[in-house]
Amino acid sequence: RYTRDGSGDLLALPTAADGAFYWQWDGSDFVPAQVASWSESLAVLLNLPAVGVDLPSARAYARWVAQRTELPYRLPTEHEWEKAARGVDGRTYPWGDSFDPSFCKMRLSRPGPARPEPSGVFAGDVSVYGVHDLAGGVAEWTEPGASAGPYAVSRGGAWCDWAEDCQAAARRLYGPTERSERVGFRLARPAP
Repeated sequence: RYTRDGSGDLLALPTAADGAFYWQWDGSDFVPAQVASWSESLAVLLNLPAVGVDLPSARAYARWVAQRTELPYRLPTEHEWEKAARGVDGRTYPWGDSFDPSFCKMRLSRPGPARPEPSGVFAGDVSVYGVHDLAGGVAEWTEPGASAGPYAVSRGGAWCDWAEDCQAAARRLYGPTERSERVGFRLARPAP
């Protein structure tokens, strides 16, 4: 919960692994802080996927959206996420079985230092179900199954990952309150 005067719970604000805020309250609005290292353009920064949030914060956001829209939004389960990425044929990447770094946002997609880009920029990173950015962009929190034990699970590749991390079957374990510049989230809800 946040208010325009800057009060509220700052624990859910996106932060880098070292605790530095990606965005900072200047007394009247949130302005780029750590996130400014990724672009000089405010328009670009405002369109980057959210990263640096922990699993409880992603869940809280899903509950907030569900309450505001009166629709059952939540994080996808690991199984749902993988099905959306692999389709019925179990493909290695959302577009098929061979890798091409120009199809998704990962560390070799563009020359120069890797940095995040807005969602949807890589049109080739789309599954047979029309879901975008599953191989690259940012990895995403999922609701872990029992096999994850006490850990949180991210699925998908990210802007700073290698090709093997972009495979639809790839997963990483984190502590539930851990934050990473490569992990964000997407919301899901049952089909009507």
